[in-house]
Amino acid sequence: MRFNYNSAEIEEFRKFAESLDLTFTTFPGFAEPEKGTIVHPFDKKEVIVTPNNLRNRNFLNPCTLLFDSIPIDCKGNVYLCCDEGNYNIYKIGNFLEMDFSEIMLRRLFHPQCRICNKAERTKNEKYDDFRRPFKTDDISRITQWFENTLYNVDNGTFVSNVESFDYEDSFRIKRVITFTPEEFVGEHIGKRNIEGIKQAGESVYFTAVNTDPILILPELLLDVESFIIVSLDIAVSSATFIQLFYKTILDESYNEKNSIRLRLNSGRQHVYFNLEKIKAVGQLRIDPGAVKGMYCIHNIEIRRYDTRDPIL
Repeated sequence: MRFNYNSAEIEEFRKFAESLDLTFTTFPGFAEPEKGTIVHPFDKKEVIVTPNNLRNRNFLNPCTLLFDSIPIDCKGNVYLCCDEGNYNIYKIGNFLEMDFSEIMLRRLFHPQCRICNKAERTKNEKYDDFRRPFKTDDISRITQWFENTLYNVDNGTFVSNVESFDYEDSFRIKRVITFTPEEFVGEHIGKRNIEGIKQAGESVYFTAVNTDPILILPELLLDVESFIIVSLDIAVSSATFIQLFYKTILDESYNEKNSIRLRLNSGRQHVYFNLEKIKAVGQLRIDPGAVKGMYCIHNIEIRRYDTRDPIL
């Protein structure tokens, strides 16, 4: 940022940046750091998102401020963008402690970007020196990076209704069925409120046309000494809930009482529905989310957990 006190240093720093093969530019600052007014008197404490200010943003074509620059202070702290100021509410984390994908995802899904109107403003003198419209090649490159990071990068995150359970116990847990992409695309798995299904390698992408996408798994019979674990490797574009519905002998309908609901964050994660204390019958139903948009399923498995002591 360009202030009176540092304007004489601009050319020296420009040469230093060029020696590191970095692009260097400046834009005017509107505080007086040398007089101690570096922080705005109204230091924001929280960003409140309400139905009145929520904007339906397409995250595959985000604001240029997120991709043209990364604001970093002298301590290495990364902030949301160069237009919001270095307030604590906009602090993303430390540049040296996060990889690029984590920095960008945290910025992309910051609640401020859900209510900001800067991307809708026309250019004016204040923004001319550091904002520019995206070119077609930019959008294609950003979209490709975003989709790969969001839907494919596996950081080992998992959620379950019984988190302390050992889901990799090879003595007791056996895979009963793994649904292939071909089975998902075909009629083996029932689908409602879902369209645009496409296979990419071992993964399947689809679009939820409303807030109630539904998958119906084929019926599976187990003996009385076993219970079911449903495992999913799934990626979602925004935070939502995934819900498993089951039937019992006494209640053969899908309802909220006979269900398990888990919260999903944006990105890829492993989900385990543990039916240890549930005697499910018939077909299982999975609602992969409660928002419209793109989903990606890398894997769906039904696992059987044998409650009998394993024979060594």
